[in-house]
Order: sequence, then structure tokens, then C-alpha cells
Amino acid sequence: MKAKISILAAASLVAATAAAQIPAEYTVAPWHGFCESAITYSLDDLTPNQLPVAVPLFDKYGVKISLNVVSSWVKQDEWPQLKAVVKNGHEVTSHTLTHKNMGELSVEEFTKECSESKRVIKQYTGSESITLVYPYCVSAHKEIVSKLFISARGCSGQIEPHTPSDMFDISSKVAGTESSDLRNGDDFNRWVDEGVAKKGWCTFLIHAIDDDGGYSPIKSSELEKHLAYVTKNPGKFWVAPFVEISKYIMERDALTIRE
Repeated sequence: MKAKISILAAASLVAATAAAQIPAEYTVAPWHGFCESAITYSLDDLTPNQLPVAVPLFDKYGVKISLNVVSSWVKQDEWPQLKAVVKNGHEVTSHTLTHKNMGELSVEEFTKECSESKRVIKQYTGSESITLVYPYCVSAHKEIVSKLFISARGCSGQIEPHTPSDMFDISSKVAGTESSDLRNGDDFNRWVDEGVAKKGWCTFLIHAIDDDGGYSPIKSSELEKHLAYVTKNPGKFWVAPFVEISKYIMERDALTIRE
């Protein structure tokens, strides 16, 4: 009989090494809890309704999300709220300092955009920002990114396999009015079901909530319909922030079993 191991629940049984060495009698969970797929809700730019509307909605369903903030855009009265969000288990991470196109920056400028964003987030929330979200989904200077972060998000619109080909350009898909096929709750449900079929990782790229003036709005009522569906199927979907799933992938792919 094979022993099954889900990494986050079996830390005492595994040790990380440079290459996976898994005896045939063990099965390591592709996703935490042996779920069939993974989902991340990745919210960019801290648009006006993300803190007062989106976060309470996700909290209602017990879903933890990633809030990707442009550090220089955050208002002073929003930092205490973000600190509370982190304390509640959500991720607050870097969408850079000023939201410039990273492909147009020098190494020095790029490094400042990333390192200063990390510093500000740490200062105001106490949280280490170890994942990056590229502005305009333009990846660049990955040799710098890999020194400052464990993973980074782009938006090529694909469902990632359980081992992404590039941890520093992980795909997401734009949701809302600017999307051709992620505009409502039914669309969201179809995409995560496709993720189950592919045993992959679906990352939703969300901006505005309920026409708050931000890019590509999605109605909170449609988002709620989708969350009700996802949370009724816990065996299918592992829902977690971007950083948590990134860590799981790295640990899973680099572990060995010591008996």
C-alpha cells in the first residue's frame, strides 16, 4: 500500500534537497491535501473596492488571496488595513514601487523598483514580500528577480501545470470586462473546472470590483457566485495565495523521503 504525503501536513517526514528522490512506495501530493488543482485570486493595484468589498467577501468564504500593491500608490490610511489583512492570512506583495514598464528600465532602476517596494511593504505591514507581480505583465531582469523573490507573476492567460516551466513568469488570466471569457461567475467556474481537468494552477488576475474606477471591473455578485461553487468542492480545489502555492511547488519538487 502506497503512503501518501501532502507536504504542508508532513514536515516531520520530509527534507528538502536539490533533487527529488521519492521511493516508489510513496506518493507526494501534486497539490496540498491531494486536491485536483490549485487556484489563486491575485488582485492588482489596490483599487478602491478591494479592501472594503473584495477582502470581506473572500473572508466570508474563508478564501485567502494575494493583494499586489504599488507601494507609492498606497494611501497612509490603507497601510493599517493591509497590515490587518496580512495578519488574517492574506498575502500583500510587490507590484513594484511606481508601476513602470520593467522592460524599459536599467538594472539599477529595476532593482530600485523592486527593493524599495519590498522595503516599504515590510515597514508598514511587517510582512516580507517574496513574490513579484510585473506591471503590464512585462517580465525583465530575471537574474535580479531571482535574487529578491521566490517567484513572479505574468499574465499569458494559461493554466500552469503542477510544475511551471518558469517560476519567474507564472501565468495568470485577466478577469472582468476586458476579458473575452472571464467576465462572470459561470466563466470563472468553467475555467477552474478546466484547471481540474488539467491538474493545474489557475491564477485569476483581478483589478476593479463593482465599477470602482479601476481596470477591467468584475461584479462582486458574480465573484460571490463563483466562490460559493469553489468552496463547496474542497476536494477539487486548493485555494491559496500566490506565495503559498509557489512555496509548495518548490518544496514538493525538491524533497526526498527519509525513512
